[in-house]
Order: sequence, then structure tokens, then C-alpha cells
Amino acid sequence: MTISIVAVDSVAGSGLITFVVVTDAGGCDEDFSTFIQGQRFATHVTRTGAGSSNESIAHTKSGLHTITILAETSNVSSSPVVLNL
Repeated sequence: MTISIVAVDSVAGSGLITFVVVTDAGGCDEDFSTFIQGQRFATHVTRTGAGSSNESIAHTKSGLHTITILAETSNVSSSPVVLNL
């Protein structure tokens, strides 16, 4: 199960939003969604065991946007962060 989503970041113009997924001993196998201005960008994360992993979601936006990432099954989300995409 996903415990938290942290370190949400992006390099302007890269087309990627990066983040760290922290899981419990059961790991995770779930869909993650990034919401940018009402548009959803999705990826799937599979992790075995407890720990953290670096992940990314591709997007097609540019400029300043408020980003929130949601782990669909665990219902855990990142804190909203404003990024220059």
C-alpha cells in the first residue's frame, strides 16, 4: 500500500513530473494519476516490499500549474504544488 507521495518536481520543458512513492511492507501495484487543470495523466507503479521509489508521469502542459498526484487504490495524494512545466 502506498503510504505517501513526496518530492513532486519537474524540470521546465521536460514533459515529465517526477515524484517519490513510499510504500509499506506490502508494496504497491496501482494506478497513479496526476491532475493538471482538470486533465488527468496516468501511470502504473509496481513495487514489492517497503521503501521508496522514484517515479514519473509524462504530460503535455507548459507554464505554471498546480499539481496533485493521487494513488488510486490507496487513496493517498501528494500535497498540491505549483510547478513550472
